[in-house]
Amino acid sequence: TESRRKPKTALPPGWEPKDRHIRLSKEQGLDVVQEADKFKGNAEAKDLRYAQWDRAFDIWLSNSVSWGHGKKRVNDQLVFDRYAGLPQ
Repeated sequence: TESRRKPKTALPPGWEPKDRHIRLSKEQGLDVVQEADKFKGNAEAKDLRYAQWDRAFDIWLSNSVSWGHGKKRVNDQLVFDRYAGLPQ
């Protein structure tokens, strides 16, 4: 049987976040420019290959939120500034 998978490729030249990425980043309190720079740098440094680069960035943004890089959280703990790590 023939594989239906798309071939994995290197980061396409000129890849940029799509409108949905910009909206999601804004909703989650992420800096889309900073996240895209980190995503591209990581992909290039590790020579990553993906079949769907836009979907890979969806996952990157989701992980960034999970890692606490987005909106500040309050759950019976101190709230920390996302950049300086200092109590507010």
